[in-house]
Amino acid sequence: MRFELILYLETSFIPNNRLHALPDHLCNGTQLKMLDVSGNLIRKINRLQFTACNYLKIMYVLLLISLYNCKFRLSNNSIDRIPLHTFSSSSPLTIVDLALNKISFVDENAFGNLAVLQNLDLSRNRLARITASLFANIPYLTSLNLTLNRIESVPDFVFVNLQDLETLNLTLNRIESVPDFVFVNLQDLETLWLGNERLQYLNQQAFYGLNRLKYLQIDYCRNLRTLNFKLFLNLKPLFALYLRFCNLSASAFNRSSFQQLSGLRALYLDNNDLSDIDESLFKNMAFQSLGLGFSKLSPKKVNFIASLGTDLTSLYLDGLRLKDFINASMISKEIQNLYLNDNDISSIHASSAPILRSLKKLVMDRNNMGNQGYVTLITLTPNLIELYLGENIISEICPKFLSLTAFSKIRYLNLNSNNIEKLDSYCFWSMPDLNYLVLKDNPLINFNSRSFGGVAGIRSIHSTREYLCCVAPSSVIVCRPNPNQFSLSTCYNILAHDLLRVFIWVIGIISVVGNTVSIRWHSQKYSSNKFGIVKMLLINLSTADFIMGIYLIVIASANVYYANRYYEVFEIWLRSVPCLTASFCISLSSLMSTFVLFLITLDRYLHLVFPFQNYRLSTKTTILALVVLWLISITFVGLPILYSINQPSINRLYSSNSACLPGNFNNPYLLTWLLCYAGLTLIVWIFIAIMYAAILSTLANSRKEAHRRLSKNDKIIRAKMITIVATDLICWLPLYIVLIRGFGFGLDTHSLPFIAVLSLPLNSCINPIIYTLFTTTFIDYINLAIGKLNCCSCLTFFRSIRKSTQGSQLQGNIYTGSIHPSLVIALSSNPELSKVYIKVELPHNYGVNNLGWLQLYNAKDNLPWEKEISFYTYIKSKDCKLKNIMGCLWYCKG
Repeated sequence: MRFELILYLETSFIPNNRLHALPDHLCNGTQLKMLDVSGNLIRKINRLQFTACNYLKIMYVLLLISLYNCKFRLSNNSIDRIPLHTFSSSSPLTIVDLALNKISFVDENAFGNLAVLQNLDLSRNRLARITASLFANIPYLTSLNLTLNRIESVPDFVFVNLQDLETLNLTLNRIESVPDFVFVNLQDLETLWLGNERLQYLNQQAFYGLNRLKYLQIDYCRNLRTLNFKLFLNLKPLFALYLRFCNLSASAFNRSSFQQLSGLRALYLDNNDLSDIDESLFKNMAFQSLGLGFSKLSPKKVNFIASLGTDLTSLYLDGLRLKDFINASMISKEIQNLYLNDNDISSIHASSAPILRSLKKLVMDRNNMGNQGYVTLITLTPNLIELYLGENIISEICPKFLSLTAFSKIRYLNLNSNNIEKLDSYCFWSMPDLNYLVLKDNPLINFNSRSFGGVAGIRSIHSTREYLCCVAPSSVIVCRPNPNQFSLSTCYNILAHDLLRVFIWVIGIISVVGNTVSIRWHSQKYSSNKFGIVKMLLINLSTADFIMGIYLIVIASANVYYANRYYEVFEIWLRSVPCLTASFCISLSSLMSTFVLFLITLDRYLHLVFPFQNYRLSTKTTILALVVLWLISITFVGLPILYSINQPSINRLYSSNSACLPGNFNNPYLLTWLLCYAGLTLIVWIFIAIMYAAILSTLANSRKEAHRRLSKNDKIIRAKMITIVATDLICWLPLYIVLIRGFGFGLDTHSLPFIAVLSLPLNSCINPIIYTLFTTTFIDYINLAIGKLNCCSCLTFFRSIRKSTQGSQLQGNIYTGSIHPSLVIALSSNPELSKVYIKVELPHNYGVNNLGWLQLYNAKDNLPWEKEISFYTYIKSKDCKLKNIMGCLWYCKG
């Protein structure tokens, strides 16, 4: 990567590639202001790396944040150290973001030349210590983020040179204590984040000198042994105090010192044990925001504490197991933001109307709100702007009896993880200002193109429902998941591409017809009345492949039936019996076909590798193996299919795949099933390949020992075996490659459906071709049948031959001639030829004449004629090499 010759380059984006390093003197000859190389594999920053980056003002190594007009980004890499003189030139860089790397060492003068640096982010690294010299030459720094490192202590005077610092974040490190006067030089500090799980002591003068501190966070301090609110008495400007997840109890709250925090406007005591607290402690406190979530307070105490705050605008009451909405008569009517997550509220009473009318934001995720509670709620909140009702039990959100004023101001509606199945026409007509809609993890079975009618201003729709975006209004800017028009399916068709539709129909018809012919052919009983192990296996193979043909026909038919309206019936189709049947068919067919091919290969292997030993599959063993394999396959495939009945996509074997192909990678149980399925078939194919390799090796060694050259028949056998293995690899190998690559690079869910639809069904039409239609016996039978149909129209002689045939002279002569239908008469017209054989010699296309005996029968003598046909047919089918039996040329009836 070189920029030297791009003189006027100012911005370059190269994120999420595989860059391992940046070149030295990166900015030479350029005016580079912004470089994004985030998400690469960069492991280190070399010395003099950014020499000549004179225009660079912001350097990012994690997040691209539009704080200034010039940016530089190296985010989400593997940088482990910042050496001396990394930034050796005098650069106007104001932001350096090195978050989410592996930095364990930063040279003390690494930032020495960044004199105007204002924002430094070293969060999510591996720093174990910080020193004053590290920040000695960046006096104008206003924000320092050291979150999620391994810092164990805060040395004295470590921040002595950062007198302009306004925000300091030391959250989630390994700090055990904060010494006195450690922040004494941070006169302008306004925000301090100090939450650490290992923090045990806060010395009495720990916050001395923080005369402008407004926001203090001491969350997650579960090991904090004591907390004296006198610590905060000198923090006169303190606006918000966060003490969440600190295992505080009522004994930690000293009345006199606590009530002296008169300037405090926001107090967050969530996730502490306040069950025994004296609620009168909060009297005369002018809180604007109060957090009491998961604090084990009783509903009575909650109502009393909330009633004391006349200025209260935000109230957090999550996880208090409230069964009813809070008593509105005791709560301030000025509350605008109310949080009631993780309670048991199932209904809203009319007595709550006063507080509901003033609300602008209501968050009630993970409650028991049903349809009636939803209707009551939206009726009583005419001024509500944001509503969160995720993970409740709401199924109907389109009530048709709401007044025109109901919900008229709502802009943000979150209904994640409910049981909403349909969006009727004009479902949101009573919310004309709706701007942001979230419907993730809902079934959404029925909707139509008019579901969002009447909502002219909607801009964002988020769901997990495929193809909901197909009916999104033109005003929508962001819609997720946005259907990929190049995927297997689109908004209008199950099969998106014309070639794919034709392919499915062709392969499906070939599979059904070919395997039907194969089953009929191998089921025939000849005079020997012997069925045979090979025939038994081939019938089972054709049956398994016939099931695949059924799958293809079902999918192709569904595509025709739902054409141009698929987005409306997407979920209906996926929950339908035909889709479940199709998924069962393709799974059963592929698995059972693999098992039967293994048995066929094993039978060949035993016969060819051990020809003189008694290693054979008996009829009884074969029948038992087939019955067991069918039962195992049906059970193994049937269980996840039964589990998928009327389930959402996360619990379906085929998830949201329009072709009903198994491939749920989000459900761990179904993913395990899929891996077992693929692994089992892979092992079987490996054994098949090994056995064919052994067969070819054995045949080659036998031919070598017999000093016999490779015959034409040997070549045919070898080519056929190689073809069998090659076709199996063509059909299965792409699927295995995608699954194996998924462990290292993530599963390619876009390519997988194409591979499954295009490759797996090929086996179902290739198998009958290899094992039946292209066999010599079947081809000879077809030729014989064609000859029987056409013989009467083609078995004729020249007129001159007929005139010379008289009486008994026929038996000793050989007659030759060409067959020419336009110049002959039928031999049956001569009564003298009805009881004799004629020895005929007919020219062959390749120059070798065929000799044969020709006998003509009258229509009345059909019985001996039929017997002779059966005799010759049997001889030909058994491929008997009898020297005294001439080849049969034609048969002529009548």
